[in-house]
Amino acid sequence: MALTILLVSIAVSFDSFLAGISLGLQNIKLPLFSQSIIAIESGGLIIVSTLLGHVISSFLTPWLAKVGGACLLVALGAWSLVKKRGDSSMVSILAEPDLADVDYSGTITAGEAAVLGVALGLDSFAMGLSLALAGMGSLISGLACAAACFVSMVAGTALGTPLGRRISGSITYVLPGVLMIMLGISRIL
Repeated sequence: MALTILLVSIAVSFDSFLAGISLGLQNIKLPLFSQSIIAIESGGLIIVSTLLGHVISSFLTPWLAKVGGACLLVALGAWSLVKKRGDSSMVSILAEPDLADVDYSGTITAGEAAVLGVALGLDSFAMGLSLALAGMGSLISGLACAAACFVSMVAGTALGTPLGRRISGSITYVLPGVLMIMLGISRIL
């Protein structure tokens, strides 16, 4: 269970890490309060979707819910691999986090953070639903994801230097999807 929570936290917080790097590279400030809003939204979306998934799974046989949730995790991982490659299917703020700075102040305000948090939290919602259908997910998962998103955003912002550009290669596009696929396959086996 702990390994599952760790993998889920890494997978859903990776976009936050990349968004932090992107903002840092452009010298856009992301105050701790704004980072907290983004993290709370991400964790909250996991908790809400997990609860929804548990309700849905109560109408399914345990086997069908587990396999369905695992297949959904694999599909989310595959979609994650595909969506990062083409900008046409990306939410524009997720593709370019600097667009969240709508007033061009150089600082992501609380309101702007709320919009960025929703964009970054879309994967969290889908992940929570998938986890619940696969027989996992809990309040602990949501709290762990919120903490991971916060830490990832802080780390990403701190690494948003020319050094950060060197790690923005193909692994940043592949890792979250691969983690979701591995998690889904492990639930089927």
